[in-house]
Amino acid sequence: FEPCTPIEISVMRFIHHHPGTSARAASEATLLPSSNFSRVLRGLEKRGLVERVVDDRNARGVRLYPTDKAHQNHQIL
Repeated sequence: FEPCTPIEISVMRFIHHHPGTSARAASEATLLPSSNFSRVLRGLEKRGLVERVVDDRNARGVRLYPTDKAHQNHQIL
């Protein structure tokens, strides 16, 4: 189990329910300014809960996916 802050839980909940979402959509949905969202996202990535995947249709775009570890955390919660 990987403990998360309330803000991290909010971000993870959105990514879990919308796998493949963009960072911008997740930031807007969680009402976080982009700078705060980026910090939270980097922390989640570092802990192995979120994976960034380059968008096939737009090389500059990135899609966010929960990892297997994130799915395990979600089930525990």
